[in-house]
Amino acid sequence: MLPHMRIAVYAFIAVFVLLVVVTQVVRAQGGAGTDGADDGPARYRNADSLQKLITDAYQPYVLIDVRTEGEFSGGFIPTAMNIPVQVIAQNPPQVPHDSLVILYCRTGNRSSAAKRILLQQGFTQVVDFGGINRWPHALVN
Repeated sequence: MLPHMRIAVYAFIAVFVLLVVVTQVVRAQGGAGTDGADDGPARYRNADSLQKLITDAYQPYVLIDVRTEGEFSGGFIPTAMNIPVQVIAQNPPQVPHDSLVILYCRTGNRSSAAKRILLQQGFTQVVDFGGINRWPHALVN
């Protein structure tokens, strides 16, 4: 191999390795989603991103409060429907399985369990918002 070709090959390998390393670092740090502003459904774990979705309705979604009916009647996030975690396996939302489904409860435990249930049922875009205590905006009473 000619010397100038060898240099070109080494330069190409070095650039490739650098790109792989940079990509891995960005992924490890959470990429663009560290502030909740990425393009994936996980951004709706951020209260302001969820508020924007609710207000602007720029994407179809289903927001489910998995608390009990009594807890739900005490106040819920706007547009939420109530499907308690105890019945979500038998009564999942009646939407296509590739729909964006966002779950929340009081502290995040029940919404985490509901997420597992829906994923097992074949839903593909399930987001666990966590606890309603993370919602800094007005609730519906």
